[in-house]
Amino acid sequence: MEKKPESKTERKPEVKPREEETQRREVVEWYEVFAKDLVYLVYGRAGVGKTRLTISIAKRDGETGRDVIYISTELNNDPLIDAIKKFVTDVRAIYKPYDVFYTIRSMNLSPGDVVIID
Repeated sequence: MEKKPESKTERKPEVKPREEETQRREVVEWYEVFAKDLVYLVYGRAGVGKTRLTISIAKRDGETGRDVIYISTELNNDPLIDAIKKFVTDVRAIYKPYDVFYTIRSMNLSPGDVVIID
């Protein structure tokens, strides 16, 4: 059997795009997910950004003229309270669950008001 001469140009292997590159990614802003006048529970592991999200909500809703009440339920949370204070109408530190419930119940809330319990 006769051997064929090798070609001077090597054939490059076909490179397929990675799966991630072929899928179209959409970017959704956090405020597009939340409808107004509803109650949301945001939960997750420590450090995933729940509090950062609440600050963004407070800032955006406060800028649109809505009343925003922030209730901190964590001890020694002064740095966060100081950070969010400029975006909200009212800040309260309440550490007992029933006191949070009774405080909200006694508030004179209007449709569109925002209450953040962190």
